[in-house]
Amino acid sequence: MAVLARFSDLTKVLRDRNYRLYLAGNFASSIGIWVQKVAIGWMAWELTKSPAWLGIISLAETGPTIALGLYSGALLDRLDHMRVLRATQALTLLYATALAVLTLTGLMNIWLLTVLVLSRGTIFSINRPARQTVVYDLVGRAFLPSALAMNSTVINSSKFIGPAIGGFCIVWIGSGGTFVVSLLLLLVFTASLSLMKVTPHERPARAPASIGRDMLDGLIYVVTHKGVRLQLGLLIALALFAKPVTDLLPGFVSDIFKHDARGLATLLGCHGLGAMAGGLWLSARNTLRGLVTIAVCSICFTAAALIVFSLTTTFWLACLLIALLGFLFVATDISSQTLIQTGIRTRYRGRTMSIYGMVAQGMPSVGSMLMGFSAEYLGLQTPILIGGILCFAIASAAWLFRRAMIDNLELVRTQSGAEP
Repeated sequence: MAVLARFSDLTKVLRDRNYRLYLAGNFASSIGIWVQKVAIGWMAWELTKSPAWLGIISLAETGPTIALGLYSGALLDRLDHMRVLRATQALTLLYATALAVLTLTGLMNIWLLTVLVLSRGTIFSINRPARQTVVYDLVGRAFLPSALAMNSTVINSSKFIGPAIGGFCIVWIGSGGTFVVSLLLLLVFTASLSLMKVTPHERPARAPASIGRDMLDGLIYVVTHKGVRLQLGLLIALALFAKPVTDLLPGFVSDIFKHDARGLATLLGCHGLGAMAGGLWLSARNTLRGLVTIAVCSICFTAAALIVFSLTTTFWLACLLIALLGFLFVATDISSQTLIQTGIRTRYRGRTMSIYGMVAQGMPSVGSMLMGFSAEYLGLQTPILIGGILCFAIASAAWLFRRAMIDNLELVRTQSGAEP
């Protein structure tokens, strides 16, 4: 019956033309982003053969989310979400065009690549929270869990499809051609956004305040919300000690498993397949109950998978483990985002989701940089082993605070359209 209830909710959500356009465009764009990400990672490795540079490239991409995230959220709470999304998506196209042209003309080097990736990260510091908040604008609170699960399933399906396309494109048409493919996929989302007819989002009426005051208010709200604060703590642990493994995969593929770009595509494809399975599993749930337990237990299993991955030199076993990690990462991410999105006040949504983005998308780059520099001296495997041990310790501690997260997130009582 629970599955039938969730299927009914999914059917109702998909009746909305705007949401269908958003979902299709976001799917194509997410594939394009992953195609581009694979090509950037492989190019960085080919140019430098350095794990540290892999970490630097990762930090350049998501570091701006940490630096600008709170400002972006405060700005987003003042502006129409759809207009912001359309504007930042147009800027993404300009970046993708520059990346393709410079690569095809042979002008690309590691420093120029870093600057371009940094510009992409700056654009995404507001594009990502805009994508997340606009889902609420399209479907409302009543269908938000179903819409988020469906959106996450689509995005994580792209993690399976995108790397496969990216890896084979690198082999057959080179990095420059791969960047052109990603540009065409990003163009689909821009077109779908232009076809959507959305009423400008009404901002809550309130006394005017400086954007600095809005940023401070948003930070205070998140820090004093016990459930959100604890959930973000779990995500920080996952971001710093577990997720960086995906950014170090080019080094593992080349030095540990002795494969080429197709090996990288295979590993990332397995990661995406596991992520897609995790999204589909959670989309069959129609209740908040149990999500806190899922989030905590997922990090515990993540720790075990990381430890085994760090010790293996067998490629097929690495594929299984990286698929399991994809499943577990998504289980934690969807559980956390659903709990946070349904448990916060509407007028703080932009700022809260920007802080969420700072942690979920920004923090892994910090971990990648730390692990990348550590790998220069300790080898690629040792930092992953240490990360697994730390994840297990933090997950064990989080279990002690499970009740507080349940009381403040799972059991919160809200009505559709009302401020919780």
